[in-house]
Amino acid sequence: MTGVYRPDQQLQLDEHIEGRERGTAVAALLSFYVVAALAITGAVILRRRRVKVFPLLVPCAIVLFAVAVALGSNRYRASAEPALAVLAAVAIN
Repeated sequence: MTGVYRPDQQLQLDEHIEGRERGTAVAALLSFYVVAALAITGAVILRRRRVKVFPLLVPCAIVLFAVAVALGSNRYRASAEPALAVLAAVAIN
């Protein structure tokens, strides 16, 4: 779902199952890497400021659990992306 383990296989799945073009799939994967790295940085910044990060991490944990139990499609991560965007915004700010 995150494209960290076997990213080339994830790109192939995006092409064949999701129907994306190769360039679009690569751009989506790379942009997710950037947002995820910024989100991790934002979570660390908030934690050092002693701000509760737990409410922003819960959707991500639920999505990871649901994907582990069900189908591992990156469409499921849509419910975690608002929290990732907020955490990434903290890192950018």
